[in-house]
Amino acid sequence: MTISLTSDQVARGPRYGQLRQYFRTARERYNIYLRRTSVDRLTGKDEPPPWTKDPIFLKYKFCNVFREQDKVTVWLRENWREPYADHPNLPFAMALARLINWPPTLEEIGFPKRWNPDKVLGVLHRRKDEGKKIYTGAYLLGSCPKGQERAIYLVHSVLSPLHQVVYAPLNSNSTLKSTWEWFRSQRGIGDFLAYEIVSDLRHTKYLRDAPDIMTWANAGPGALRGLTRLWGYQPKTRQISGYAFPKKNALEAMQTLLAKSQEQEARWGLHAPPWEMPSWEMREVEHHLCEFDKYERIRLGQGVLERFTPKAPGDW
Repeated sequence: MTISLTSDQVARGPRYGQLRQYFRTARERYNIYLRRTSVDRLTGKDEPPPWTKDPIFLKYKFCNVFREQDKVTVWLRENWREPYADHPNLPFAMALARLINWPPTLEEIGFPKRWNPDKVLGVLHRRKDEGKKIYTGAYLLGSCPKGQERAIYLVHSVLSPLHQVVYAPLNSNSTLKSTWEWFRSQRGIGDFLAYEIVSDLRHTKYLRDAPDIMTWANAGPGALRGLTRLWGYQPKTRQISGYAFPKKNALEAMQTLLAKSQEQEARWGLHAPPWEMPSWEMREVEHHLCEFDKYERIRLGQGVLERFTPKAPGDW
């Protein structure tokens, strides 16, 4: 059974202890990133694991606090987004990239200077025949008709039509929200994928000056569970009846968290020595709500996550 939080319950705000845990886990995850990417001054080598003493972060896989530091996003930024910043096909390329989301496949396809569906389909089929990974499971393609091959559906029913209209939502008045609403209405692209595409476009000339960067984010299921936990209630899981944070109140709640993240450093430790954490945007608030929910699920014995296995740079 799922019980929606009432207006009075929402109005009480986040619990102090939960709020500290939310920001503590963000800080520790960011520290892990810094330790993992640091170089020992004496040896000139990367700092070896372990990069944390936190038993949950030590054993399980979590995303970075800042999406721009995640491995796939780094690859996309360095190989497509920045080198082709002024290319007219950049918005389409961001959609193509997130619909596949696997750099070795994207590297074979190459940046789509011209849309060549036969070439893309050939790459997908060849990798399949060779037993190679094609996509990641991070962003699942929605609405693929039963019995139809995913690659054919992706190329001919999703990407080719999208290529014809992808500039429609992008103009001088574009916002993150309006662009997200447009992408989510396109075939094969739901709320989640649309949000990922918009999050990439936010760092391009199309949306880098969007007026709602600090006021809007799309709260998905994980973020809503995170908000429920922050407000001191047990969210509904597969095994446990619980509460649900109302989506209509999520934006205001996330804006509250963004304001909290900007409070004096001594209170939350976000900017505590030895490393200063960059300021957050609404994307970081929403992003870490999902990771906070994952962390609490493990801590409370309410589920399992993918185990963390250190990999060498460049390994996929």
